[in-house]
Amino acid sequence: MAQEVYLQPREEAFIALLPSVPPVELVPSLRFLLDNASRVPAYFPPSPARAYLTDRVARTLVEYHGLIHSAAPLVKEALAGYTETLGEAHLLTVLTKVFLGTCLMNQREFSEAMVLFESALPRLRQLRGPNDTDTLEAMLALATNLCFLKRFPQAQELLREGVETFEALAVRAGLTPGDIPPGQLDLWTRFHFTMGRLLRDLGFLGLAETSLRGTLATLEREPSSRNKEANVLCTSFELAIVLRRSGQLLSAEQLYRDILPKLQGSSNYGIAAHNLGELLQERGLVTESRKYLDLAARGHSICFGNSDSITHQTRRIRSDLDSRLRTCAHCGPVADKALVMKVCQGCKAARYCGAACQKLHWKAHKMECKRIAAENESIAAGGDGAGPSNA
Repeated sequence: MAQEVYLQPREEAFIALLPSVPPVELVPSLRFLLDNASRVPAYFPPSPARAYLTDRVARTLVEYHGLIHSAAPLVKEALAGYTETLGEAHLLTVLTKVFLGTCLMNQREFSEAMVLFESALPRLRQLRGPNDTDTLEAMLALATNLCFLKRFPQAQELLREGVETFEALAVRAGLTPGDIPPGQLDLWTRFHFTMGRLLRDLGFLGLAETSLRGTLATLEREPSSRNKEANVLCTSFELAIVLRRSGQLLSAEQLYRDILPKLQGSSNYGIAAHNLGELLQERGLVTESRKYLDLAARGHSICFGNSDSITHQTRRIRSDLDSRLRTCAHCGPVADKALVMKVCQGCKAARYCGAACQKLHWKAHKMECKRIAAENESIAAGGDGAGPSNA
């Protein structure tokens, strides 16, 4: 990416050391370097090196430390420098527009981000080359953000172009996806992953499942690393959502149970626990559902705070479950909190305050009991338990 940017040896050394510099020292170090370099008139300005160094520090803040809010002003500064020294049409300017748009998306400045994306998209297509991973990375970031903004046709077209580029590269070189160089294989995999999420959002659940399972199969061929484990987890999480929506309840339940312990500490932990709790509630397993909704509420509270809407939603569902657990299917809510509710042994869903109420309610409950019990048996035997759905 720096091929057209001349750097002095100390600037090259500075960039090489960026990953090891503590985040609190990154911006002061950059300012010190630029202040000293600006004393050399032949070098700073109008060289784009100042913008390039600022750009690299911003990317380090995001990629190594997740400090998007701190990086955004630096990205704006870098974009202004590239535009002034290289022009609007230069690749570095276009890539930085996408990077700045991504930062603004994280700050919920969607309108400003969309202006940058719409400006960058035509040039990105023109500048794309089969071996240009920087451009393809930007296409992936742009497609991901367009999915979030519900610009599905544009996102789908970008992803299709990216996947075709990699597949054409593999055909020309006589390679299978597993033979593609590691850096490009990771990018190829993430294109397929994002395509799977897009297909899910569009309601094409069968195609989404195929794409996500293909992503997992490709990841299995990669060497073990923290990055690989994180990608497998993220892909499995998305696949579980697709399986649940398509009615494959047992497969979705098992996948959620497998990945939930590994998601602890991430924002997806609360979402996965919430989805598993709702799935168990659909199956009539109210007691176990309450356990996972409790975990979800705690996870949401840690990641998003007690006032966040998703935390309130989980707690509301949990409260509704509490009411169901203390409601007799025959006579209604039970005020006596010390009373042990009797659970129907057929469906495991209906609850009664005693054998008398259960006996009186049996005629009304009989057909529903058999239906729920049959669904539970089907799921336990490996069936889907419900028909496919595009919801």
